[in-house]
Amino acid sequence: MTKYTLHFKYQAVLHYLHICSQQRTADHYGISRTHLRRWIRAPIKKAASAHSNIPNPKP
Repeated sequence: MTKYTLHFKYQAVLHYLHICSQQRTADHYGISRTHLRRWIRAPIKKAASAHSNIPNPKP
């Protein structure tokens, strides 16, 4: 069961990107900084894992 909707997470991350403060964003949305930090990093981890699955061309 998901406690927070995808829309809620998206809004929190956008808010963080706008004000550049994890603590203020977490306080504003009533969430922990740990949750926010995970949501901010989630797209980065997905992109990194997708990039690592690309085979290197042979010389």
